[in-house]
Amino acid sequence: MQIQQLRYFITLVEKHSFTEAASECFITQSALSQQIKALEKELEVTLLNRNGRTFTISPAGRLLYERSLSLVKEIDDLSKQVQRVYHNLGSTLRLGLLSSMDNKELPEKLKEQVLNRTGYDLSILYGSHDELYELFGTGCLNAFISYENRLNATESFSKTRLFATKVYAEIPKSIEIPSYSYSKLKIDVEELSKFKLILVCEEEHLLEEQQYLATLFNQNNLNCQTTTNIQDGRKLILQQPNSALIVDRSLLRGDLSTHNKLFRYEVISQGKAIKRPLSCFARKNFSQEELMELCTIIMELGQKKASLEQAKDDLISYQDSSDKLNDKELSYHKHHIPL
Repeated sequence: MQIQQLRYFITLVEKHSFTEAASECFITQSALSQQIKALEKELEVTLLNRNGRTFTISPAGRLLYERSLSLVKEIDDLSKQVQRVYHNLGSTLRLGLLSSMDNKELPEKLKEQVLNRTGYDLSILYGSHDELYELFGTGCLNAFISYENRLNATESFSKTRLFATKVYAEIPKSIEIPSYSYSKLKIDVEELSKFKLILVCEEEHLLEEQQYLATLFNQNNLNCQTTTNIQDGRKLILQQPNSALIVDRSLLRGDLSTHNKLFRYEVISQGKAIKRPLSCFARKNFSQEELMELCTIIMELGQKKASLEQAKDDLISYQDSSDKLNDKELSYHKHHIPL
């Protein structure tokens, strides 16, 4: 059974005419008829119930048609992907990741997957959201991953939701935190709101980040301070009493080590983890197929297997405004990404 024979059969079923199907397939009617008969002979079934110059589709033919549709599409998609990988070889995809993401195990795994499935050599740059944004705006990055609330899609770049990462707070070991009956260190938002919170962002965006965090935590009057990177933030919380550094979880859910004088606590509310959605921001000249493949790879590395299929469905169906935080979503309208 050849793939081309299946294409002929699909076309014949949809056109329900040997004349129209042959014209669509750029072959003669006799050649088309011979191909269908050869397919029937190989399968040892009757696909068409012929009656003179007319025909009806047999139950076996209907089954073959319905199953062949997805099979042929999968083969066509595979063919296109193979061609993209081949043509992309030697080209570089520049991707920006937040500094708080795993920079030990992640690069090699991500680079291997991107090369094998897109053909691109992956170059990873780490930085804060604002540093990545500036690199993106000047054309130094093709895409970057950051928090969903930071930007809205524009005519210049697209925004694709990935998945939500847990929010963590790093706190000096010298500070006593009420214990919970959990195997991992956790802190409730009400307890955390008593601390001065150190946020990794530029000073000019502190108010917006503070407002978003207040919405995320459902806590008013948070006391927040900015730092430009995690390393400086860790120094600050060791110097300032009752302060905590807010960080996201590693993309690979791997190494959670921080500092020998700090503990990392999972932030919870009513016993459940608080999560912050991540999105992939990409330039519009980055093809949709390659963007979807990149996002799928990232989700496979960042998601647990049980939730991966749902995450893929979310990736396909995602529209820019879909959850309860979007009515308070913050975007930096002064920014402009050149085409």
